[in-house]
Amino acid sequence: MSVRGATSKPTLVFIHGFLGRPADWHRVVEQLSERYQCLLLTVPDRDEQGQPLGDWQGLLRACEHHWTALLPHRFTLIGYSLGGRIALALSQTWLTRLEALVLESVHPGLSTASARHQRRQHDRQWSDALRTKPLAQTLDRWYRQAVFAHLSESERAELIDLRSAQQPDRLADLLSAASLAGQPDYWTQAAQLPRPLLYISGAQDAKYGALAQQLAARRANLIWQQMPNSGHNCHHQSPQVYADFLSSFLTQVLHD
Repeated sequence: MSVRGATSKPTLVFIHGFLGRPADWHRVVEQLSERYQCLLLTVPDRDEQGQPLGDWQGLLRACEHHWTALLPHRFTLIGYSLGGRIALALSQTWLTRLEALVLESVHPGLSTASARHQRRQHDRQWSDALRTKPLAQTLDRWYRQAVFAHLSESERAELIDLRSAQQPDRLADLLSAASLAGQPDYWTQAAQLPRPLLYISGAQDAKYGALAQQLAARRANLIWQQMPNSGHNCHHQSPQVYADFLSSFLTQVLHD
């Protein structure tokens, strides 16, 4: 875990996405650390015994094991992609300590068996590629998926360089455990969460913009921000604008 800012300030807890690391948030938190304490968590890829997590519930148990004692009495959760799915899942567990929730490019869950089957096959292919192909080659393919179509070649190369030091087998294990196919459907939980909820999506990310619209239809008080000139990974592409969005939301919900 990395900590930025004064302990006397309200606490923001950041959870990175798959392939990510706590440092992914640095350019955002440097804009916020004078007003907030920022905790940057590491998503675990092993359980308490050092074994692969196995499934979604194993991932959540590991997160609770590693994180619960680190968190203060009150905090706001902010998660990107996989980190946001974890944040949404744990929002109910930590409800009495949770002040607000921020989800960036987060899928609340698949609602049909056919969609889960299709996603399971999709993620299994990626896990196999991580185990059997050169990592740089797999990362290049990963960042050419439709959801990352907005990336320029230089942005894609930067992300591949950032991710290339990781261990492919551990990434494959984490992807298997964290697959959207094995995650429960959290749509109702997101719609009914009794805390302020901000959803951030990139204006160039049509898929997650559509998910935000679906959530807004089920949650009348959802605050949805579309980030201009950004795709799936908003905080990486536009950290200053992202920090401004967070500041506006937090001022509204924490300081009224």
